[in-house]
Order: sequence, then C-alpha cells, then structure tokens
Amino acid sequence: RVVIKGEARSIDAAKLDGQLADMQKCLQSACDAAGAALVCKTEVEHVGYRVSPDEPVVKKIKTACRALGFPIIHTVSGGCSDANVLREHGLSALVLGIGMEDVHTTREWISLKSLHDTAALVLWLMTQ
Repeated sequence: RVVIKGEARSIDAAKLDGQLADMQKCLQSACDAAGAALVCKTEVEHVGYRVSPDEPVVKKIKTACRALGFPIIHTVSGGCSDANVLREHGLSALVLGIGMEDVHTTREWISLKSLHDTAALVLWLMTQ
C-alpha cells in the first residue's frame, strides 16, 4: 500500500478542477502501468479569493500607505493564510506583504526597516 498526499491551489475554481483532474490522471496512469489500483480522495480545505480594489479594507490600507509614503502593489499570491479562513466566514480580510525576503526557506529574513514600517502601518490602521 502506498499513500501519497498532495496539494493544489488556485484562486480560479475551474483551473483548480483541471489541475486536480490532471493529477488524478497521472496517478491513474502510473497505477495502470504498475498493475495497481488507485483510490483517490480530494477535499477542499480552503477556497481561494480575489480582493477588489474597491473593498473598504483595501481603500483604508491604500489611504494608510499613501499617508505613510509606502508603495501600493495590488497583486494575487495564490497562497493560503488565515485570510482565506476569515473570508470563508464572511470577514473582509487580506494579506499584507511586510517585506519578507527568502520566504519559506531556511534563510527567511526581514529588515529592521520593514519591521518598523509594518508597525507604523498597523498603528495607523488601528488609530485612524
């Protein structure tokens, strides 16, 4: 018996379905070649999301960044975080980049300036 666990992510449900189908097709092909049976189970843990630039939380963050002189880059990450879970429960949440470098590696780091800037942004958001 062999157990394989995998993960697929997408903010586009159709692309995710296609990726999962491709993965299952590859696994089935390998099992067929080896004379093995495939039992494949998929489950959705979290749903991807897109944040509109017109959402109030985005507008407030943009206002804060402008006031503090920080750059504004609205982008899609495709990652999964607490924001996914909060949005699944109807809360307007998003992920803010805070200047991390070499993310998810053993060399991950953040500059003191980025830490200071992040603290200033959070303080502005909490007090304005």
